[in-house]
Amino acid sequence: MARMAKAATAPSPLPEKIGNLLQESRWLGVGAVALFLILALWGFDKEDPGWSHAVVSSSLHNPTGRAGAWIADLMLYVFGLSAWWWVVLLGMFVWWGVRKFNAPEAHRQHPLLIALGGFLFLLLASCSLEALRFYSMQAELPLAPGGMLGIELGGVLAKQLGYTGSTLFLLAAMAVGWS
Repeated sequence: MARMAKAATAPSPLPEKIGNLLQESRWLGVGAVALFLILALWGFDKEDPGWSHAVVSSSLHNPTGRAGAWIADLMLYVFGLSAWWWVVLLGMFVWWGVRKFNAPEAHRQHPLLIALGGFLFLLLASCSLEALRFYSMQAELPLAPGGMLGIELGGVLAKQLGYTGSTLFLLAAMAVGWS
């Protein structure tokens, strides 16, 4: 009798159609976040109020509004132009999810931690390389090319390996992260 009561209270799995609908909506949500991030980064303007500075302005230039201006300012301050790798990551998640959804048994799956570790390698190496080699770029950024991470990590690597050695190391790290 106790077994029957326990079996009756166990939650039943979602029907397949509802499960598929939830998976599709998740990937649509990630795609919407990616599009928001594209618009926020693309529409960055130093005259908009942001994380790194306070500006009193009645008009916003960022197409995603005040929230997008703050997000773009924060990401460009921390990562420099390498902040665009976050858009690539979100796009890869959408592509991976749609591919897995269309052919679940044929998909070769990498563990998520390995993929995120590779992304971290790619992002840090890209920030550092940007700070070391593109420091004179005339891009409109809140801090500098490479952002705060690139300036700090690139500076440490340049002191330890020199500019050429750190460039070779960072190119190899980017290749490892991408693969």
